[in-house]
Amino acid sequence: MSSPPPLVASPPTIRSGATSTPTQDTAQPPIRALLADPWLAAILLLALALRALVWWLAPHGEWLGDEREYYSAAAILADGRGLAFFDQSIWLRPPLYIAGLAALFRLFGPGVVPVWIVQVALGLATIALVYLLSSLWHERRAVARVAAIFCALYLPFAVYARLLLSETLFTFLIVLAFVALTRHARGGGWLPLIVAGGAFGGAILTRGIALPFLAALPLWALALRERRRPLSWRDGIARSAVVIGVALLVIAPWTARNALAYGRLIPVETTGGYNFWLGALRGQNTGQIDATLREIPNHGDRQSVAWARGWEVVRADPLGYLSKSAREAADLWRINFAAFERLTRGYGLGRVPTPWLGLTLALDDLLYLAALPLAALGWMNTGRREDRRLLLLWLGWNCVTGALFFAITRFRLPLMPFIFILAARGAFSFPPLLRVALRNNFGVPRPWFVPVTVAAIALMIVLPSFTPRQYLLGAERAASHERLGRGYTLLAGGRVAEAEAEFGALPADYPFRSTALAATYHALGQDDRALATLNDDLDSLGATLLRGDIFRAQGRADEAREALNYRAVRVVNPTAQAWDHLNPTPSARLEVGDGLDLGYLRGLNLDEREGDTTFRWTTERADFRLAAPTGAGAAVRLRLRGYRPTGAILPVQISAGGQPLGEVTPTGTWQVYELPLSKVALGDDWLVVRVETPTFVLSYADQRELGVMVDWIEIR
Repeated sequence: MSSPPPLVASPPTIRSGATSTPTQDTAQPPIRALLADPWLAAILLLALALRALVWWLAPHGEWLGDEREYYSAAAILADGRGLAFFDQSIWLRPPLYIAGLAALFRLFGPGVVPVWIVQVALGLATIALVYLLSSLWHERRAVARVAAIFCALYLPFAVYARLLLSETLFTFLIVLAFVALTRHARGGGWLPLIVAGGAFGGAILTRGIALPFLAALPLWALALRERRRPLSWRDGIARSAVVIGVALLVIAPWTARNALAYGRLIPVETTGGYNFWLGALRGQNTGQIDATLREIPNHGDRQSVAWARGWEVVRADPLGYLSKSAREAADLWRINFAAFERLTRGYGLGRVPTPWLGLTLALDDLLYLAALPLAALGWMNTGRREDRRLLLLWLGWNCVTGALFFAITRFRLPLMPFIFILAARGAFSFPPLLRVALRNNFGVPRPWFVPVTVAAIALMIVLPSFTPRQYLLGAERAASHERLGRGYTLLAGGRVAEAEAEFGALPADYPFRSTALAATYHALGQDDRALATLNDDLDSLGATLLRGDIFRAQGRADEAREALNYRAVRVVNPTAQAWDHLNPTPSARLEVGDGLDLGYLRGLNLDEREGDTTFRWTTERADFRLAAPTGAGAAVRLRLRGYRPTGAILPVQISAGGQPLGEVTPTGTWQVYELPLSKVALGDDWLVVRVETPTFVLSYADQRELGVMVDWIEIR
């Protein structure tokens, strides 16, 4: 009986001969030839199509996590106010991503579209680098293509291109550094080491967690071979010193700036101490941490205090901290359905469309669950010692930092390119392994026992966190949410009976059903029935808004003002929801910020008062709904006031009914502006007036997007 074919590829042949750098494989193709593969072009087009689909489909209507902070810091920097944001903030962040955002804001204005274009380009470049790195590690072109396909289809990579978060840039730089290190290991000379150092320096200036990883590079360098022998320790240290030295040179200007600004040694950032203290407290008592650190004016001193307090917590309960750290290390790899960057927030209310849930299930959870065990198998066929060690160091370092601080889903993103490279190799190893196992009555060959065991353990850790039931609930609720939207559209068009039929078909336990039915009763003039139908326990915000709208229509101004300024309403500032769900009486004049304006406007901040004047700040785009005039010669009049920290107030674009009316430039004092409606086609009961202006961010303490102040608006 013939023996089964070997499952592990033979080690590549190595050239002999005197060379001062690690030897190069005889079959190693040039980089240009690898990147010219037409399969790679097709894969990049597939990745681009997915990112365009995500841009169109993904539910994202508010800042998530650190997005607002990145946006605010970059907007202030783009305004020419330097790093004023961090002079007031509780921590100092790395500068590279913020500087990149600020440059885009300076060139194109503070919008997300240019950022998305750049981040999509970085994501596509990362896929090409994954293809190249897989080709260097595993030689087979098919493995590189599969690895690139995995990265092209992995939904989080596409989602992060749409978010103002640094993961896309950081992942690109880390993969670039690994490509350069591997290229050097294949005989690429010293230039790849310099490139690797520059990439690591950029990665450190993006996320400071990469700085301590430099200390592990000598362990990689000492695994390199020359003439089939390990490098001498002097050569290994010299090679790693080049990478570390270049990286430190890249971050040196920022470190020097921090020393001059704060009089302390702050190599990159000060979030480490905060996160360590927060992690030691298991993510609790953030208010206590913030209050304590705010009393310390210097960033360096804040970090020292945070580290000291964190160690106090650890020493007080070391076993508890070890238990917490073990859970965090596992959490780094578990699936978190509710992680904010997955954009599934509100799925239980139906606010996440079913197609998005389907994409998340297929291209996030299921792809990840398939990749993990395959990656364990792929480890067997990563033949070179330096490649395995580099991978092990990076994966291990991220697990250690996750345990030391805390682990959230997005911290896994810079690991996934390497998981997919291993998974692609494992995908080619699995069929022969399965055939041998079947021949041996499901027995696992001895060389494969460890990777198969690791794959089984990985699935045991991750599978319990996979919750398909949430997808089913989300799909059911999404159908109800679509029905709710259709009903409100019918109601706004005066088709009350059809709207009531849509609302009545909603599930009895759907939280917005009672509010929607009450809205139809209000439209029919049955206000007592409407008020009796409202259920604050199921839909507190919606019920409060509709109650205020009913009181306003009845002329009960004080009661309406109390309802529309209820604390829960002010916290959310639901101008969009009030616009979509309320049906106020048409009015030719709107007193902005008087407490009775919800339903007539959207895209504005909370109301404010200055003496006897009430007003609201607009965002980039604000809409006002007014009663349309019935005769010729009408005009829009509005009272505006501008402000900019830099002194130069920008023009405001005003349109009505979709037609531009003109441009005005507010001053630092309240002024009334009038624009004729001669070019606007009238006919509906309502006329929507739009005010558009570039926004600014005031400070760390006030991170709202502010455009222009509006006191009142009317049509004459």
